[in-house]
Amino acid sequence: MTDVKLDIAFWNYDRTRALSDGKVRIPGVDAKYHSGSNVAEIFRSMVTDHRFDVAELGLTYFLRTFEQGESPFVAIPVFPVRAFRHSAIFVNSNSGINQPEDLNGKNHRRTCAL
Repeated sequence: MTDVKLDIAFWNYDRTRALSDGKVRIPGVDAKYHSGSNVAEIFRSMVTDHRFDVAELGLTYFLRTFEQGESPFVAIPVFPVRAFRHSAIFVNSNSGINQPEDLNGKNHRRTCAL
């Protein structure tokens, strides 16, 4: 029996690295693994281009695929990282912000590129 060929994309987590480096193999699957410069790149490639057979996909990206009716994707609840993505706030030590109250009155927004 020939192995099923699958293009699989996920971020380079310590929990998935054994798949991408070949230490762990999916029985019956000839897998080609993909990642990106950031996890959102994988999400966008999957949603806009259907680039992979299987991919990690954030819940909000998945839910948006229903905007035009039925989604072309099937969700499988697999959680490579069981941590809430927004569970921490990182503050520049030179910012003068030492406690949450120091944010009062601040209304500017900064963005950073990953």
